[in-house]
Amino acid sequence: MKEKAAGLFLLTRQNDYQRLQETAAVAAAHQLRIPIVVHFSENEVRVQTEQIYAFVHAHPAGSVVIVEAVSDATLEQAARHAARAGIGWILLNRTAAYMNSLRLEFPLLAFGVVTADNKEIGRIQGRQFESLLRGKGTVLYVSGPVGASAATDRLSGMKETIEGSAIKYHVVHGDWTERGGELAVAGFLRNGGANASIQAVGCQNDAMAAGALRALSAASGRPDLARIHVTGVDGNPNYGVPMVDRSRLAATVVMPPVAGQAIELVHRVWEGGGSPPPIIKLQVRSYPEMGSLTLRVAR
Repeated sequence: MKEKAAGLFLLTRQNDYQRLQETAAVAAAHQLRIPIVVHFSENEVRVQTEQIYAFVHAHPAGSVVIVEAVSDATLEQAARHAARAGIGWILLNRTAAYMNSLRLEFPLLAFGVVTADNKEIGRIQGRQFESLLRGKGTVLYVSGPVGASAATDRLSGMKETIEGSAIKYHVVHGDWTERGGELAVAGFLRNGGANASIQAVGCQNDAMAAGALRALSAASGRPDLARIHVTGVDGNPNYGVPMVDRSRLAATVVMPPVAGQAIELVHRVWEGGGSPPPIIKLQVRSYPEMGSLTLRVAR
């Protein structure tokens, strides 16, 4: 049996934000002397589930699973299995109904959520669309996977913001990767969307935005598409922010790597700090700031 540890389960190495999550978590774990095991599932539900079960079987009570779920609805059984083994469960950038019942059933274990404010991310995207399109036009909105609460919340926040405006939208789904964004946008254009009048493409992360740019540039017979506004989310200082600075993206939303905060939460629990709060939401912001974005468009 191995020593007590934190197991970090992320989506894919093909996503800059996920790599940033790993870096932040490993740095915090090193500073706080917390043993950490990191796994990427490459967006495979079965792989992620198997990785979690293997971690639970190999580690003692008191360990904690920290997971950014590929699919929110699939992990309840794994979470209950971990709880019965005395192992806590922290969700990253996700919410799930089963967390409330687990907190009640296992009050001495670390159960909680650490997330960026996903609905506010969507609201910021909506305000960015309003500024970029000057209140009127059509957006192709590239969402994350169906069933991911982060994707649902961002879409909800965006719709809430543009409701009642003259901005319309189409929704397609990617898998948080550049390739996924490229396929989603190319599929839309291939299946009738090439004739649609769209003035912006809004993506729920910067990786899909990069893929969207490739799809737009490759669109046959539509050179105008290579010049429309494309936005993203994540704002990694080494990826999304430079894309905005080089004017490849019109804007992004900066969200912190929440995995480092989750490691700090584990440390407080291990030091006798009691059960964590049900949810910790970290602030997000537009890049560039909305005032600067409005000035850019005005020029």
